[in-house]
Amino acid sequence: MTHSSSFVRKVAYIVAMALLLIPIAVMSLPATVRRDAQGHPDRQPGGMLAEMRHQAGLSQAQLGEIDPASETMKLATFGLRGIAVVLLWDKSNEYKKKEDWDNLSATLEQIARLEPNFIAVWEHQAHNISYNVSVEFDDYRQRYHWVKKGIDYLIDGTEFNRNEPRLLWFTGWVVGHKIGRADERVQFRRLYREDKDLHEVFAKQGIDMQATWGPDSKPDNWLTGREWYLKSIQAHRDGGSIGGKSPVLFFSSPVMSLVNFAGDLEKEPDFEEAFLRSKWNQAYEEWIKLGNIPLASSYGFTIQLNEVDSLQAKIKEKEAELDALLPGVRDEVREKKKAGLSTELRRALERPENELDMATLQQHYQAKGMIEPTYLEIAGRAPPDKALEARRLANTLANLQQRLNLTRTSRQIVNFDFWRERSQSGATEINTAARKHLFEARQLFAKPDLEGAKAKFEQSFKEWAEIFAKWPTQKDDADNDDLVAAVETYIKVLEQLDLRDAEGGILPADFPLTELMRANNKESLLKFRKEEEKSQEESKPAVEKTTPEEVKKPGEEKLLDDAKAATQDKDAATQKANSEEKKPD
Repeated sequence: MTHSSSFVRKVAYIVAMALLLIPIAVMSLPATVRRDAQGHPDRQPGGMLAEMRHQAGLSQAQLGEIDPASETMKLATFGLRGIAVVLLWDKSNEYKKKEDWDNLSATLEQIARLEPNFIAVWEHQAHNISYNVSVEFDDYRQRYHWVKKGIDYLIDGTEFNRNEPRLLWFTGWVVGHKIGRADERVQFRRLYREDKDLHEVFAKQGIDMQATWGPDSKPDNWLTGREWYLKSIQAHRDGGSIGGKSPVLFFSSPVMSLVNFAGDLEKEPDFEEAFLRSKWNQAYEEWIKLGNIPLASSYGFTIQLNEVDSLQAKIKEKEAELDALLPGVRDEVREKKKAGLSTELRRALERPENELDMATLQQHYQAKGMIEPTYLEIAGRAPPDKALEARRLANTLANLQQRLNLTRTSRQIVNFDFWRERSQSGATEINTAARKHLFEARQLFAKPDLEGAKAKFEQSFKEWAEIFAKWPTQKDDADNDDLVAAVETYIKVLEQLDLRDAEGGILPADFPLTELMRANNKESLLKFRKEEEKSQEESKPAVEKTTPEEVKKPGEEKLLDDAKAATQDKDAATQKANSEEKKPD
């Protein structure tokens, strides 16, 4: 009896399991695509799970290319895919240490097949190949080859993750910055312009290669990176996530590539002026457009880089409303806080700013910030009949101030004001003229044609002074080191032409770039030259250092003339005695 009941129970379990497999099989039916009589695709939704994957965009067909080898490897791991990836990752690091590049490449391929939608794998290993492995070789051609392998690896990743903005963005970063900022950037940029195979690969990925042409009608790495950035922005607008990347950095990448391209073009000896100005003008227009793009923030609201002035105006308007509602309260809170300051801070606060040294000036601003009342502190002193309106205004002002602070911080992250003005000034004729004349001055100095070099240097310096006067932010340009070096060359020209002034100064009093030299701590170089000359004068013997003409005063002309005559008579007598001693007996 017991054996019979046990058998029946087992049969019942088996039948139940078989019945349960039917709905599971129906739910798991894959989606298929068939073509009708006219050849148009007709998608069959499949089961419920397939439809849910389609709606959420989780199916591999929606994420990217389906690789049969990859799917087979996933099944072969029997659910241990994560462990296999970790082991392979460790093995790849071991191959890297041993400099076994072939096995490293093969291991990376295995990782990609096991986890084709794990973005960090593609990013990490592409960076490893392009940045770490490439520098292990001495020949720049071999280095460029491994940079290309990293780019190829990223492109493979975009095939499996076609709507992933981060991979598209990182591809643009490697093409732009690794080729354009490496120590071998001159050779890398030249190799890239001639690399037709890589250009074809990019074209197959939907990159408009004609949009990447420089003035020589060959693709430029900065403009190619820009196209990848634009592609990543489009993927983001189609719903892709940028992860933890800063929105302002993400959206400013295309225009910064344009800036880098124009900046490198300016350094070439015979740049095309009209082409260059058009690129700078394009960059300026894109900075304006960037300022109008709504950028997401972690505070739940969006910001725009161009709304600083409007936010300041709104804050000023609301502050006036709050002060009108609660007259005198702001000053009362300020005075109460001032009374609580330490004696040292209070003294620093009460003294005028122009009388303070650096340390006291810092205390002055610290105290100023400490006594400034917050909006909620002002609203907290409102009478009951005005408390609700005061708190509403205080909350509005606090939100506006938070938005303003975040906007200012975002502008600083990309140095918005500087690069916008850099692009605006770069699009002018005076900018190209200043750079052309500087280049010509150096050429004349190398000939050497000192007079011609002097004229060109001075013409260029006047033009640079006009640029700095109109766009003051350009005084902080990192490329000004090259301009400072040009001033030093100009000083050498003046020295060789013996054009020091009466006091020994080497630069004219109206030198147009004096402020630039001071800002770059080059005034000390000029002072050193003067002190060096002075010390050389002081080290000379007293007879040579002080001549009768230099020490004579009014009324002493006769004494000096007598001293000169006596000295001449003495020298003549000595010369005569020496000549007589040398006569033969």
